[in-house]
Amino acid sequence: MNEVKLTRPKVEKLRYQPNKRSYYLALLAILFNVVNLFTVINSTSVIPTFQIGVKILLNIIMLLIVFLGMEKMKVYNKRWGVIVMLIGVLAFARIFWMPMNISEWSTDSREQAELLLEKEVPTEQEIKQANQLKSKAEEYDRVQVRSIVFLSITGTLLILSGLDAFQKSSKLEAYLKEV
Repeated sequence: MNEVKLTRPKVEKLRYQPNKRSYYLALLAILFNVVNLFTVINSTSVIPTFQIGVKILLNIIMLLIVFLGMEKMKVYNKRWGVIVMLIGVLAFARIFWMPMNISEWSTDSREQAELLLEKEVPTEQEIKQANQLKSKAEEYDRVQVRSIVFLSITGTLLILSGLDAFQKSSKLEAYLKEV
């Protein structure tokens, strides 16, 4: 993102106007994160596990922190710009956690399908079940790609939001020291 070019009158206006760009970028990031969470959870047609509960809890905590950061960035708080950027980096790191679990589900479904078809003469029921497992694996692959895309967008938006807030807050802080 290019350096925010602000003239002296524009910096003066920052004192009286909220930082809407950072706010709306973070709000959009929250939206993409929620869509990702529901995409992943709805793809798991399995019994809810402790791991899924932990993912939901961590998402709720992250959303609350980002929401607080949005409110603080709206009033040009530089520290919260940095915190939101760090959460954006964390969103990118989550790509190696959530979608990789989905990859394991896909692999397990394919392996189960292969086991059913290993017999010399699989029954019609086993062939049908194997085909269902293969289609489930393909669905998991699609969910994995969507999850990577949504988490990437979330991370990018949070980093841009925090960077914008940090730059504007720094300019406003420098201006206020002059005055």
